Amino acid sequence: MTNSIRLFACALALIAAPALSAQAFAELPSDADSQASAFTSLELIRALQSDDLATQEAAMQTVIAHPELFNVNEAKFAVVSLYRDNADPNVRILALATLHAMQESWSMNFLLRSIAWEKDARIQRLTQYVAYDYHYVDHDTPMPDDLAAVIR
Repeated sequence: MTNSIRLFACALALIAAPALSAQAFAELPSDADSQASAFTSLELIRALQSDDLATQEAAMQTVIAHPELFNVNEAKFAVVSLYRDNADPNVRILALATLHAMQESWSMNFLLRSIAWEKDARIQRLTQYVAYDYHYVDHDTPMPDDLAAVIR
């Protein structure tokens, strides 16, 4: 089976089965061609923006497992919404891990600014780690002094 066909089949499985687990994406090739990857990215964006939580979770797991294959930055608001508004801390942590895998600057700045208002201590600490990793480790970007104190 060619890489394009395998990616297409995985994308169709994601659309067809709302309760799909990320195992459907376990065999994604690491050398996927860009056209198939772009097609699958569009399907993942649709899945992330869907109203079905199981579909969103499967898509987030896929993005986390293979961030180098997909560009799902168009879905950043849907993932941020899951991080910010979902009542289940595990879903929020999955969304946080997805945002970290996406490495999108607006989302990372949102996370940085949300640390001070986070009520769940575990999520607050994980958000601090993600913000630190993005701003200091990956991008070496300057951060406002008032926010830098929150992370250290």
